[in-house]
Amino acid sequence: MWLQGFRLALILALAVGIGSGCCSRPPSEESQREVAAKFGPQIVEAVAEYMREEGPSHRGEHFSTLTLELDYLRHDRKKVTASDLVALLGPPDLCRSNGTASTWAYFHDRFAKRDWVVYAHVKDGVLERMGYNGANVNSHENWSPYRADEQGVR
Repeated sequence: MWLQGFRLALILALAVGIGSGCCSRPPSEESQREVAAKFGPQIVEAVAEYMREEGPSHRGEHFSTLTLELDYLRHDRKKVTASDLVALLGPPDLCRSNGTASTWAYFHDRFAKRDWVVYAHVKDGVLERMGYNGANVNSHENWSPYRADEQGVR
């Protein structure tokens, strides 16, 4: 009897995990368009170029441009949520969290493969600031793979 209960619990856990977005997967085009439209034509165009030329599996110059545009929004006092970031950029490569605040690392190509990183600092579910640096400057030893369920992203 307990084995059947265990099997059922395992099946439910897998089904919930797959459906909740806990795995790193790219955003849908529809969700990207919806979110980009909230922020105006510059973001719509930056997202379109990024997806047309690169996409989450190959982040490069267009990814960098999009992150700068998102950072400008923050300076214009527009609220960019954690869910918005995932919808526009895709899931980050790594994250580090301390409760209400997280830092997400997005590696991208600048001069070589994955040689630069954009850090998105998220507090209480809202983008607080972004940072840019060479990927080898900071240690990522204690960082974890991104999991949407642990970051409060739905």
